[in-house]
Amino acid sequence: MQEIATEILQTDPLFIAASIASLLGLGLYFGYRGFIHQNYQRIKWFRRLFLPHITLLLRKGDKKLDGVDLSRLYVETNARPEEEVFDLRLSEEDRMNDVVEAVGSYLIREENFRPEVILTSNANHPEDYPEVGNFVLTAPEKSHDYFARYGVFREIIRMVTSKYQLHVRLYYDEDKHRILFHAHHELNPYNPIYAKKHFDAVNFNIRRGVELFRNYRNGIAKYGIEIIEE
Repeated sequence: MQEIATEILQTDPLFIAASIASLLGLGLYFGYRGFIHQNYQRIKWFRRLFLPHITLLLRKGDKKLDGVDLSRLYVETNARPEEEVFDLRLSEEDRMNDVVEAVGSYLIREENFRPEVILTSNANHPEDYPEVGNFVLTAPEKSHDYFARYGVFREIIRMVTSKYQLHVRLYYDEDKHRILFHAHHELNPYNPIYAKKHFDAVNFNIRRGVELFRNYRNGIAKYGIEIIEE
């Protein structure tokens, strides 16, 4: 059995690592969903610990994996200018943290997004604006009323079976006192079948993500002075 596992790891270690990350991510979300929803703004650092530790455990698990590079499982990425959907300009009286919390509450409670602090890279903005929010909508083109009464079980079933997700990042421009919304459409890393392809950016689609997130324009506009699209 160990020889079979070793052979699989040597054949496609990134697939195994990504699948393990996917299953562990599901377990963490299932067990700590309430904590994550209440504290996602305070535990953004978790992203810098979770995936690298999976890589470390795999490397320690079998010395025959020496020389196999699993570093691609977790990367620092760059947010692309074309991912920007719109900006939300704030009034002088508005505190950025309060607006981000309100927008996050709207996305989570009314639009079925969830805060993403487990399976996501840290993406640096080209203008060095800090990231202030990170949200995901699994199966963005399907109805989210299905299994409505089953709560977290509904979410887990959707997360493990869906192919795609809509990923949204929020950045803050202090000089212009505005929040920038970036979005892309991609494969779902919580589905073990597509986890590796997600990390390889297969079917990564910026235009589709921007189109989908524009649907939330009116819901977000009420939290600032105006929405600006370039």
